[in-house]
Amino acid sequence: LIPSIPATLGNFLVPMMIGAKDLAFPRINLLSWYIYMIGGVITIYAATRPHEAPKVLEVASREIRRLRTSGVDRQELARVKNQMKASLMLSLESTQSRMSKLAKDELYLGRHNSLDEMTAEIDRVSEHDVLRLGHELFDFSRLSVTAFGPISRRSLDGTVG
Repeated sequence: LIPSIPATLGNFLVPMMIGAKDLAFPRINLLSWYIYMIGGVITIYAATRPHEAPKVLEVASREIRRLRTSGVDRQELARVKNQMKASLMLSLESTQSRMSKLAKDELYLGRHNSLDEMTAEIDRVSEHDVLRLGHELFDFSRLSVTAFGPISRRSLDGTVG
């Protein structure tokens, strides 16, 4: 269950970006979760044109700040939960994915974790849980930005925080 949460958060940010022309969607991906588990680091990846980078950072910063300070509303949480459950169910259609899940269940839990148990865990997540986790994970005082390509530091100043 836990490794699927960041993969779904990538799609959580998409609605915030729909109105923004020519921008890539920030994505918190599965690799981010493993990096966090190993080193305590959360990553957000966005690919865009150099001149759009400040706008992407502004949108991502605004959403991070919102998750940290006000969390999500009931409708937003329900949408994310439904997407997580649907993604989880679809992922179990592949033999390779099922075998990988069984191995992870054994390694992490020492037993098989049923689909019903996983969906029940997803359903138990509350708005308060998201706010608490957002406050814990997203601390602007420890934020860093890495940019590749023809982007000047000056063009990104003031876009985060």
